[in-house]
Amino acid sequence: VWDDGEKFEDFKPPSPPDLKSIVVNPATGETLAQREERLNNAARTQMQTLQTKLQQSEDERKRCWKKLIKLKADMEAQGGRRRIDPAQLSLIQLPPLRSSQAAAMPSEAPATNGPTFNQTSAESAANSAATAATRYHYGLSESKYSAARVRERKSRDGTVKPVSMPKKDKDGL
Repeated sequence: VWDDGEKFEDFKPPSPPDLKSIVVNPATGETLAQREERLNNAARTQMQTLQTKLQQSEDERKRCWKKLIKLKADMEAQGGRRRIDPAQLSLIQLPPLRSSQAAAMPSEAPATNGPTFNQTSAESAANSAATAATRYHYGLSESKYSAARVRERKSRDGTVKPVSMPKKDKDGL
């Protein structure tokens, strides 16, 4: 009862709709129940397909695993694993790491050690000109941080000269 004396009936929620009578696609006349059944059937079919593929891949994995075990047993029967001699290791040709241009480089590329810390500026300039020509000829990266450029700045004792000299503050440090 409200203050003005008017009385309202208690709220009663409407009854749930009949799922067989609600049309969700007017173009086909498909009802909500028909759509739910169609989607469930499609999900079941997809699940069966995935289970079949999973079973096939598991069978393939088992077959490959048996093949690997057999190959391993054959290798061990022939003398097991052999240790590679360091002299033979240098004869193994490794594939190029980064680009196809590196693969085109001959293995007898002119070796330049790059400028060292105790070289004179004339020696350093001549050496850098030779290495720049080498880089251009073999198509190496012009980036100052590339592996080839770092090798050029590396000295015999393993230290690497910085790309640019460190900045000094106002006190000269």
